[in-house]
Amino acid sequence: MTSERLRELFLTREAALRLLASLALAIILWALVSLRQDPETTRVFTEVPVHATSLDDAMVIVNELEPVRVELSGPRSDVNPIEGSALVANLDFAAVTEPGVYDLPVHLETPKGVWESSVSPPTVSVVVEQSVSKPLPLFPAVADIDENSLRTVTVYPEVDRVTVTGPSSLVDSIDRVVLPVQVSGGSQTFEDVYIPEARDANGQPIEGITIEPSAVAATVRVSARGKSVAVLATITGSPAPGYEIADRTINPQFVVVDGDEDVLDTLVALSTEPVDVTGADASFTQTVNITGLPDGIQILQPSTGDVEVLVQITQRGVRQSLPSQQVTIVGVGPGLVASVNPDEITIEVVAPEDTLADLDASSLQVIVDATGLPVGSYAVQPSVIMPPRVQWVATFPAEVTLTVRPASEDLPSVPDAAGTPGDSETPESAP
Repeated sequence: MTSERLRELFLTREAALRLLASLALAIILWALVSLRQDPETTRVFTEVPVHATSLDDAMVIVNELEPVRVELSGPRSDVNPIEGSALVANLDFAAVTEPGVYDLPVHLETPKGVWESSVSPPTVSVVVEQSVSKPLPLFPAVADIDENSLRTVTVYPEVDRVTVTGPSSLVDSIDRVVLPVQVSGGSQTFEDVYIPEARDANGQPIEGITIEPSAVAATVRVSARGKSVAVLATITGSPAPGYEIADRTINPQFVVVDGDEDVLDTLVALSTEPVDVTGADASFTQTVNITGLPDGIQILQPSTGDVEVLVQITQRGVRQSLPSQQVTIVGVGPGLVASVNPDEITIEVVAPEDTLADLDASSLQVIVDATGLPVGSYAVQPSVIMPPRVQWVATFPAEVTLTVRPASEDLPSVPDAAGTPGDSETPESAP
C-alpha cells in the first residue's frame, strides 16, 4: 500500500471519528436541553386495582384482591397526564393448575413514555377454588306474614328450581334458595318479579355466587284467613250481701280463630276461664284466657289468647223516678247570662229502700256546666251529684238546651214543652 493510500485511509477514519464524536455530543446536548425543558418526574398511585383475567373458567378466586401501589418515572410531559384508571395490573395464573393458596406476581402494563416502574407489593396472595354449578329448589318466602296473620298468601313462581354457580365452599354452605315476596294490605291476586336469594342455615344471605335465572316472575294470591267467634264470660261465685252483677263486658268481644274447616263451621262461641266474683262489692277488671278450644283450632287474634272481663258490681236496691228536679247552671263567664230549657227534669235512681225513704230534693243536685262556653245554644247532658248508696241510672230528657247570652241583652221568655214560660236564667255572679 502506498503512502498516499495510507494517508487517505487515515483521513477517512479521522473524519469518521470526528463525525461520531460530533453525533455523540449532539445527542448529549439534545438530552441536556430536553431534560431542562421536560425534566424527569415521579408519580405514585396508591389504589391500583389488580385484575384476574387469565384464570381458568373452571376456577374462581374466593378472597378479595387488595389494590397495589404503583410508582412511575419518566418525562414530565409523559407521566403527568397518566390517569390512575389507565393503569392495568394483572396477575399471572400460569402456575395455577388446581385449587389452593398462591402468591402470584403482579404484572403492570407500562404506559407509553414511562422510563421506570415498580409495583408494591410485587406479589398478591389469592385463594383459588373450584367453580361449581348446582341446581336447587326455589322456596317462596313471604316477609310480612307470620303465623298469627289474618291473611294467607300463596305464591306461584314461574320456575321451581334455579342454578347456583360459585366457589365450591360457598355453594356447599347454601341451606336453601328463597324467593323473597312482600304483599300489601287486603285480599288480592297480583303478579310481580322477585330476586332469588341464597341463604345459609342461619337464614343469612350468601354473597359471591350467581343464581340463574337472576329474576323470577310469580303470581301472588292473598286471601282472608280465619273466622270471627264471640267470647262468653264464665262467672262463678256471688257478690257481697246487698250487691249484684249489673253487667259484664268482654274486650275484645270477638276473637279470630283458624284451623280445621269442618270444626270452624260448627264453632259459634268460646268461653273464658272462670271469673270469681265471690264477696265482690265493687266493679273490677280481670285478664283471663280463653279455654275449651276444639282440637285443631288456634287463636290468631289476639295472639296471646287473653281477653279482659269487666264485671260491674252494684248495690241491690229499688228503682225509682224523681220528677221535677231543678237544673242548676254553673260556670257562666263574665258579662254573660245563661238559661236552660227545660229547667226541671226527671231523675231515675236505684237505691236500697231505707235510703230512698230519706231521699229528698236537698239530697241531690242536677248541674249543667257552662264553663268556657261563648254566646250560643248548646245541647248538653246534665250531671247529677248523688248521695251515698244511691246510683244514678238515667235522666229524662237525657239532654237539655243551654243558651248563653250577653248580660246586656233582654232575655226573652222561652216557652217550655207545655207552652208556658219555663226558663231558668242565671246571670253572672257578683264578685
